[in-house]
Amino acid sequence: MLTNLNWYLAAMKALSFALVPNTKHDVEQLVQLAGLDVHGSPFLNNSDRFPHITLSMGSVPDAQITRLVKHFKPIDRLVQFDSFTLLNNTSSPINWLNVVLAKPLKALHVSYDKEFARVRTNEVVPNHFVGADRLTGREIDYVAHFENFANERYRPHITLGYGDLAQKSTPDEMLMSVGLFQLGPSCTCAKRLC
Repeated sequence: MLTNLNWYLAAMKALSFALVPNTKHDVEQLVQLAGLDVHGSPFLNNSDRFPHITLSMGSVPDAQITRLVKHFKPIDRLVQFDSFTLLNNTSSPINWLNVVLAKPLKALHVSYDKEFARVRTNEVVPNHFVGADRLTGREIDYVAHFENFANERYRPHITLGYGDLAQKSTPDEMLMSVGLFQLGPSCTCAKRLC
């Protein structure tokens, strides 16, 4: 039998507003560049692991998702990026493409994070994610405490997964647009909502 707290937690989703590539070619470029996940599967694809730059995230009650969708404006949310750097973090074997934090990107982050702050909660459990059985455990803490990585601490990047990517070349530029996604393992954008 579900308690009130269990029912409340069950009626939530881990979500992210994220920038995703506009063209199939750009998606394929990032998928080819990416490494593997912790289970040895490809880290990115274009079906349930979309390459993306997180603008904001949080665990949101199902009843509040409509509010986020109303904030979503796909037509005027196109941003071009022109500076990528491949990084293998020495404290973790995961690879990122770092993105220069230009003023238009910072403005998008602030706008979407402000909207998320109105509805997100720090109560995050595995069933908020797509593919909960493949979570590493770090996702829950990251989503629950995204405000610790926001605003002046915001570091836009595209996560590429694990493995040696040093020999691969990175894209010079990419046109991307905003989408709302339910998160999956490693905070990948797993299911597009709009």
